[in-house]
Amino acid sequence: MNTANMTATVDQLTYECPHCEIVMQIDEDIVGKTTDCPTCDKPFKVTVPQASLASEAQVDESTPEVVSAERDEKTLMTAHPVMFRSHPLRFVGECLLMIAGLALIGQTAFSQSYLPTVAQISLGSLMLLAGAGLMTYWWLTVYYTTLSITNNRSSLRQGIFARNTTEVRHDDVRNIQVNQNIYQRAVGTGDIAISSAGQDNLEIDVDSIPQPEELATTVRDLQ
Repeated sequence: MNTANMTATVDQLTYECPHCEIVMQIDEDIVGKTTDCPTCDKPFKVTVPQASLASEAQVDESTPEVVSAERDEKTLMTAHPVMFRSHPLRFVGECLLMIAGLALIGQTAFSQSYLPTVAQISLGSLMLLAGAGLMTYWWLTVYYTTLSITNNRSSLRQGIFARNTTEVRHDDVRNIQVNQNIYQRAVGTGDIAISSAGQDNLEIDVDSIPQPEELATTVRDLQ
């Protein structure tokens, strides 16, 4: 049987009879059924049209390009955990530790004794380095924790040296949790968790994110 040639119209397709090779118009509702040729009266089955792969020689500038969804992915929102608003007492404590260290070091200019001067410099330097080290490590942890929302997925990247990435496609999201205590609601932060299964398996779970409700609403709108 010859492959049927088609030219789509509003309600009909053009087929060629496999017996007498006459060209005829076939209604779309007959596709997949058996009909008789109006010329030779021989029956034949109206096959379902099938697409075939075009060779490179057949593709020209008029051929529409199929754009991959992954290539067309766009980042809509990004967020990092906040520092001061999430833990103000910790932030102030580490700042005070550095200030106290600087104060001890500065007092050595008015000291009349060598031994107290060495002790003050040593203790002040230790306090300054401890405060600066804790603050720097905290800042790096926050900076290298990124929650990204694209038009296709939500992803969480964590880690200063070793990086871990967790992704959940919007089509697979089954659970979105936003937790805010009284203080977090007052300062505009909260905890957000996103998963593709039940509550016991949270692929994305990050604390102290600014405007968590806005992030959750964006994910819900993209489902």
